[in-house]
Amino acid sequence: MDETHEMDQMGEMDGTNGFDLAEVFQKSDESTRGFESNPTSPKSTVKSSQSLRLEPDFELLRGVRLNYTLAKGGHVWRHSPGTLALQQRAKLYDLSQPTFDLDVFVSHCWATSGWRKIISLFLQSTWHVLLVSWIVVVLVTFVLTVEDVLPTPFVYQPNFMGFTEVCPMGCGILAAGSFIPTLLAVVWLHLPCPSLSPLCFVDAACINQDPELVRRGVYGIGGFLSVTRELRVLWSEPYFSRLWCVFELAAYRKANPRGKITLRPLFMEQAVLILWSALCLANILFHFSRTGYEGATVASYTPALIPLVFLPPCVHGLRRSYVKKHRLVVEMQEFDVRAAGCRSDVDRECIHSAIADWYSSLDQFNAFVRGPLRQELIPPILSASIPLHQTLLLVMPGTTMHLETLAGLWKGNAPTDALLSWAVGMILGANVLLPSFGVWLAIYLCNFFAAPCSRRWADPLQSLAVSVCMLLFVVLSSAASNRLVSMGLWYSIGWTSALLVLFTIHFVRKCMLKAI
Repeated sequence: MDETHEMDQMGEMDGTNGFDLAEVFQKSDESTRGFESNPTSPKSTVKSSQSLRLEPDFELLRGVRLNYTLAKGGHVWRHSPGTLALQQRAKLYDLSQPTFDLDVFVSHCWATSGWRKIISLFLQSTWHVLLVSWIVVVLVTFVLTVEDVLPTPFVYQPNFMGFTEVCPMGCGILAAGSFIPTLLAVVWLHLPCPSLSPLCFVDAACINQDPELVRRGVYGIGGFLSVTRELRVLWSEPYFSRLWCVFELAAYRKANPRGKITLRPLFMEQAVLILWSALCLANILFHFSRTGYEGATVASYTPALIPLVFLPPCVHGLRRSYVKKHRLVVEMQEFDVRAAGCRSDVDRECIHSAIADWYSSLDQFNAFVRGPLRQELIPPILSASIPLHQTLLLVMPGTTMHLETLAGLWKGNAPTDALLSWAVGMILGANVLLPSFGVWLAIYLCNFFAAPCSRRWADPLQSLAVSVCMLLFVVLSSAASNRLVSMGLWYSIGWTSALLVLFTIHFVRKCMLKAI
């Protein structure tokens, strides 16, 4: 759904000001009755503050474990607080706990779909669980397969290094490696161990809904930011056009000059999820298409090409995402705090007054955003790449499928040289290192050709051309890899070593550029 349409539906709510304060005060009688029996609510006799400040109000400061917000299908993120009944807001508030400091302050825009934030935060929070559990699961199921504990109901006739004997083939490694890590990551989110997840400020769960304390809590956000170690921005297109979002950046940098600000574009995790799903489907089809006698022929691999029909739409969507990213650069270059939208005129005046006090004037703050803040935040977004851990998530499907094949070759009594060549050349080289270059190439091309064509009809053709380039890379690199690996163990070692050197150079270069 178009984000502008979503903003209209959400009533143009700001990053933290997802609460309709006027509505809250109009319903004060009803909400007070709803909170009289709530023992977690601070005393309602305290006056609400009408000024934005950077001193923390420890009576109201609360944090919620990030995994709690993602449990139950990410219920905290699915709906803006302004659309919920007061009793529903109270249940969200009960998820949080009093604290004196925060690990992360999650800054976001309620005008953006909650599912996009759920996807992004899920991968940010559980990538280590996904990787570690995948390694354990595929190793355990590999051992169980070669020890005849797991069934091998299929057969596979390879043509690899002169070995053409029929081998028993299962699907336990493929099934377990494709689905169990995701299930374990979901279970991880529901574990009641506090140390497993950072303590975060999420407005929907950490601002008290007592009508006398809502404004005091919202206006105390600057103080909450002052005791936060990291400001994590879930960036979407409307983010910098919302005044409360801009205020959070201004307050955090003022209160924490050396604090960590992390920009996480939502579209990146979406792209990773789409690519991962397509690769899982392709490898499952590929695995079953080559079972049977003479399963190593090119014709048998045809069903695995079915997911390629989704490649051009994925490329087109990723290109559009990078258009938004480039638009952000222009928006920060031309930033004017006076043009940022805010639903409440009272809030607008208070935010403008606070920013003017902190940065001498609104014009000085504009200069700060266009200069130092832009120089700090833009480089990570402009980087035409994705983090290493997300790249490793994308190589999991292919590696899982080839481990299933390795187990079949093992049970079929393939020569030791063939087993080692498959493990080194096909698994490590062709399915871990080589796909990493493919992912980086895809991101680079989508970023480089992000700008839409002047003629509307030509824009889909440009996405199709990028898709063809990516497909050519896959076909040619796979053919070269298969040829070299099938020539013998030393060729496999040499090929994989060369890929490893290139991978290391690329990774070190990225780290150096990031440090600069």
